[in-house]
Amino acid sequence: MFCPRCEAEYRPGFTRCSDCGVDLVDSLEQKPARRRPSADDAPIVLRCFTTTFEAGIAHLQEIYFVWRPVLRDPSNDHVLEVAVEAGCALIVTHNVRDFVGSESFDVAAVKPGEFLRRIGDTK
Repeated sequence: MFCPRCEAEYRPGFTRCSDCGVDLVDSLEQKPARRRPSADDAPIVLRCFTTTFEAGIAHLQEIYFVWRPVLRDPSNDHVLEVAVEAGCALIVTHNVRDFVGSESFDVAAVKPGEFLRRIGDTK
């Protein structure tokens, strides 16, 4: 049995995922392979500015990947897509649990405190 959201495998007898709370399925659907853009694709634009400072250092990044869902919470897949396309090494979030699996794209999800420790801003 498998969780269709986080893809965890369970022994026979289990019916719900203990992490996600969704019903288990007998097998997982195969994910579509990543593909590069075609002329028919439209870019996805992500804008999450909360301050003028953020808007001032922002950079528009168009993405075209079609490989969803990858993460435990599909509503976060666009964040991972932007990070991969922009060549980011980190996603800084309080919600690291929903970014399990980002490591397979060479992108680590870290909490803000860990990020500050990595850049040497705090001990």
